[in-house]
Amino acid sequence: MIRVRCVSDHWGIAKSVNLPVVNPYHTPSNVYMKILEVNRELNFLLDVPFSPSTVYRRVLETIQLVENLLQNRYPGIKITELPEFVREN
Repeated sequence: MIRVRCVSDHWGIAKSVNLPVVNPYHTPSNVYMKILEVNRELNFLLDVPFSPSTVYRRVLETIQLVENLLQNRYPGIKITELPEFVREN
């Protein structure tokens, strides 16, 4: 949580971060693997600045992936499209 708060402070994210709910079915190895995964992502966020267009593209890709996954269970479902990306000068 200290690393997460450090990244939040670094990027000026005001929303507070809470500890996740404990899952009694997770083993210590599950928790350790998740910590490693989060730590890698945090290191990447601190080392590589993202451009707004990169963030927009990643969000768009994620929305498309979620829509494809939902299509398997709910054929015909459509997620609201993102507004067009506008580059500010």
